[in-house]
Amino acid sequence: MSMRAQARTKPTPKLGTLIVMAVIGITIGFATTIILVNSGDDEAPRAGRGSRSAGNRRPSAPSLPDDSSSHNKATNSTPKPVASDGPAEASLFREADRLVNSSMDNYAKVRKKLNEIASKHAGTETGSKAEARIKEIDEAFAKMADAEVEETRKGIADAISKGIDSVVMSQVRRLKARFRGTQWYDNGGDRKITALASLEATSGERSGAPGVLDFGRDRYSVVVWAKTSEGGSLFAVTREGNWSEHCKTLFVENGVVAFDIGWVGQVKGTTVVTDGQWHCIALTGGDEYTIYVDGKREAESRLQSPGDPEGAAIQVGFTNADFPEKQTYFNGQMDELQIYSRRLPGDEIRSLAEKPGADVAGLVRRWSFDGNLNDSISGQQSSSFRGEGKYAEGVSGQCLTLDGATSIRGGSTARP
Repeated sequence: MSMRAQARTKPTPKLGTLIVMAVIGITIGFATTIILVNSGDDEAPRAGRGSRSAGNRRPSAPSLPDDSSSHNKATNSTPKPVASDGPAEASLFREADRLVNSSMDNYAKVRKKLNEIASKHAGTETGSKAEARIKEIDEAFAKMADAEVEETRKGIADAISKGIDSVVMSQVRRLKARFRGTQWYDNGGDRKITALASLEATSGERSGAPGVLDFGRDRYSVVVWAKTSEGGSLFAVTREGNWSEHCKTLFVENGVVAFDIGWVGQVKGTTVVTDGQWHCIALTGGDEYTIYVDGKREAESRLQSPGDPEGAAIQVGFTNADFPEKQTYFNGQMDELQIYSRRLPGDEIRSLAEKPGADVAGLVRRWSFDGNLNDSISGQQSSSFRGEGKYAEGVSGQCLTLDGATSIRGGSTARP
């Protein structure tokens, strides 16, 4: 073979050599892979990236709420499930803490959100924290509200000492508007506000105005026992003259109980009460009006009124000369007329129907008609007859007998 032919021909590698080279390459690649994987595992904890498989790492502990606060101290030996506070919960808890030492302007809003968190995370530490915050802001709010009522009392007393007695109604109504709907108000705060009226014989006492209770804006209940065969007006808040806009009356017409707000609407019961027997008649009101007869709910309706008209006064046994149309005066007997500064629930209405004069919270006026027109809450006679009233045996002691031509003009409704 020539020299040129040898230069063009490459030697062919032996099969054994190829196999050895392949094995070496595979081994080097596998070793490199292992090194890279181990390197990633070592760096993951430092960098906060990567994760080990479930079989090669311990589960991480969930983040716990900060235990530095007294809110997080254990109350028993069994730990509660943990729900980590998110940014929204943490922010709300800080707002609740701020409220405890503030003017409580956001109280209602914060309390509502805390309730939502307590419900959402019930049984967890976060839920318990929310419940603890609710209790704390309720206590702080009650302390603040009591202090404001006391400050108002001092202001009223000072004004009265200077002969300025027209401040009572405006101040009491201001406090009612400010606190109505809060936990403090519903748990007795309304009575504390109403009690401010005892500082003087209110302007309602002198003019016959309804006084502290506004039968258009406030929540209230009227309960009365009645015995009649004809019907007529039971209780009204109205002005002199003819029936007019926003006046109110509870009456019996066509045998059934009805309640009317002038130029607004009417709600009417179904049970016939003109049977000559005693019946417990009740009305709960303030936007939502409900009529009860003998402890049973008869009817309800939403009637919105802007408030009592100027110059309105309480009338018992009469409304106006032209309303109710068929019988303006009440003809029959009446006993235990009571006014409450809250809307009584059905069970309390039933207790009053079962036991006339039963002890129920929120009572601000009570006429027992035991031989006089005294309001037994104030111990004063703040009402007077128009016509001739008589007394007879009633459901509890004596009762008032009205002859279809007699009525009573009442004074303030808010004697504490």
